[in-house]
Amino acid sequence: MQDGTRLTMRYDIDTYHDHARPFFGVKLLTPREEFLADVTFLLHANLIATDVKFSNQIMDRNPKRITEFDTEYVLLETYSRGHTRGLSDGQHMTLVNPGVVHLIDWSRSYIGVTNNAEGFGVQIPHSVLDYDPSKHPAYLALPMESNRGRLLSLSLQLFVEALRRGPSRDAEMLGTAVIGLVRTCLLRERDWDRDPAQDKSRRALIEEHIRRNLGPGPLDIDRVCRDLGMSRATLYRTLGGGIERFVKSERLNKCFTELARGKREVGAVRRVAERWGFYDPGHFRRSFRASFGISPSDCLDGPRSQDGRHASNAVDHPVMQILRDRRTATETLR
Repeated sequence: MQDGTRLTMRYDIDTYHDHARPFFGVKLLTPREEFLADVTFLLHANLIATDVKFSNQIMDRNPKRITEFDTEYVLLETYSRGHTRGLSDGQHMTLVNPGVVHLIDWSRSYIGVTNNAEGFGVQIPHSVLDYDPSKHPAYLALPMESNRGRLLSLSLQLFVEALRRGPSRDAEMLGTAVIGLVRTCLLRERDWDRDPAQDKSRRALIEEHIRRNLGPGPLDIDRVCRDLGMSRATLYRTLGGGIERFVKSERLNKCFTELARGKREVGAVRRVAERWGFYDPGHFRRSFRASFGISPSDCLDGPRSQDGRHASNAVDHPVMQILRDRRTATETLR
């Protein structure tokens, strides 16, 4: 495949289920007649730019299950309309909307609820950015109201627009600019090393300890303080508030992950909710919707393809073949 290759995929439900499989497990949240999935892939060097339009759905990326697709990419993306709420790496709450440009690591898990999303982005290999999953965060975002956010978003937009017109020096220059800005705006100048999920800070230790002891019953705050050797005041100050809010958020995250990967069965929502300490169905539904934008039952199986099947193992995605061709060419040159 040469630079400038353009693949436009306008999917029906059946083909979409099959072709989405190398990238995501998918649960649709719209009736068949309202379904929309329109994706254009634009190739330049080792970058894969995308134009996307999606109707409501749950996208579940689990690299441990998806073994064929090359996971050593990050996705730089922004939306022109709609939004996606989700979880990156099982714990980082994400919200992609027209007001933010974000970077997500494809080598780690991601689950998101997409609501009538339309946007553009580019997949960039880890090696091009010197991105290290053991050091860099799974998810980063810049608001477009910031100078760096506007600069990064505009560069990404101009790069995708240049690719739409075909191979050119402008596309080459803008691709290089996007890579440089990601390094500068997101991976270097941003104070990501203070992210509590990435360092050995006190907050990170508190959060990790809570996650390890996150059963359905009440969490013994005094025990947490004893285990970590700190006072209640220090615990409260470090978390920026009471422990209850963090515990509730983590339990909702657990419920979301289990329901998004679960099947529609009688009592499924109640069982998951109670497993993580939610015994009031009304309170659980309200809290869940406030966090993820959908009801708990919406997470369970949505419309299947016409014959009732899920994605087929036999159908290959064209982009996967592109990646295989490039890996083969690289290995031949060695």
